[in-house]
Amino acid sequence: MSEAAAATDPAIAGLDVRPMATRIGAEIHGVDLSGPLDDGVVDAIWSAVLRWKVVFFRGQRLDHAGHVAFARRFGDPVVSPSRGKASPAAFPHVQTMIDRLKLAERYGQDRAQWLDRRRNTLLHNWHSEHFQR
Repeated sequence: MSEAAAATDPAIAGLDVRPMATRIGAEIHGVDLSGPLDDGVVDAIWSAVLRWKVVFFRGQRLDHAGHVAFARRFGDPVVSPSRGKASPAAFPHVQTMIDRLKLAERYGQDRAQWLDRRRNTLLHNWHSEHFQR
């Protein structure tokens, strides 16, 4: 990555946005997603999503309610049609990895294969929000 690409993106005012590549992906630093966010910060995050398509917030500590509250700042969270009974009943927008394992088993992948695949993927320990705006 070039030095210019690693620098903070000046186009997203008020946030420390660090592009990870030339065209897609950025890390956003200096914001605590567990607390209240003013509209200006939410607008800046949305601008970063529109510009970089994928954004990452490292080191955040959110419970299920916090994840859903954050997602609602951008639209209506979507309930996954593959969501199973292991996911928390009080949070229909949250799908646990246990439900993902059960879905994999339904398509012929056993637990050991699923765990090995998760251990050897870049998707290990990440979270995504799906919402309609």
